[in-house]
Amino acid sequence: MFRLHYCDYDVSEAEGGRIYRPNGSGDYLFLYFTTPMKLYRQHRLELTKPGACILYTPDYFQHYEAVKEFKNSFLHFESDSDTFPSCYQLPENTVFYPHQTEWINHMIRRIQSEHLTRSLYYEEQIHTLFVQLFITLSRDLYQSAREPETAGLYQQFQKTRYTILSHCEQDWNSTSMAQLVNLSRSQFYSYYTRFFHRPPKADLIEARIEKAKTLLTNEALQIQHVAEMCGFSNISHFTRYFKKQCGCTPREYGSQSHTT
Repeated sequence: MFRLHYCDYDVSEAEGGRIYRPNGSGDYLFLYFTTPMKLYRQHRLELTKPGACILYTPDYFQHYEAVKEFKNSFLHFESDSDTFPSCYQLPENTVFYPHQTEWINHMIRRIQSEHLTRSLYYEEQIHTLFVQLFITLSRDLYQSAREPETAGLYQQFQKTRYTILSHCEQDWNSTSMAQLVNLSRSQFYSYYTRFFHRPPKADLIEARIEKAKTLLTNEALQIQHVAEMCGFSNISHFTRYFKKQCGCTPREYGSQSHTT
């Protein structure tokens, strides 16, 4: 659970504003700098650019000041998770630069609004917003870490993957899938497996079976109809894939769901 202690966004300090906490702040501090800053790391000076972020752990040395104008947004908070921040693969006590930054202030403002207005379930909502913030940061850093020549292609493949899996009942084959990104079948297969760590067919079959599991709970539907609705033209293929993924046949699965 994330618990907010204090936060603010787009805070402007007088020229030469300076923060110095040699023993840390006693809690986690997430900073988003919107102006260039001087950040001291023990005996080393680092000049940050606008858009820089840093996540300080509770007892870590904090010392930073403005180059000219001091402007930042921040979150002081605690976490009862023993695996934070490594569970989100976020760097600790190190400056990092998200690929996209416009949304960060928006998220911090929403967290502050919940904290100040204290509407029903505000603590749970604050926790949810923290999780959303850190997941989005992690995804952004993961994307930014990719090779420049594949970063844009990865975004195209994400959209393509969504199109295929959200319309899993369609008659997809390697050619029709590859056409969505204007690549050859071999190139499509190679990039898809590289980006998502599994072949496109395995992704498609899993999406179809997950859809079938929901449809099989409807006693008004015949198994043949369910198979067709999920993109299987051959019921024996449907049964084989279903049993391999679920450990039982579609008929057995439907019977179990109807008796529970």
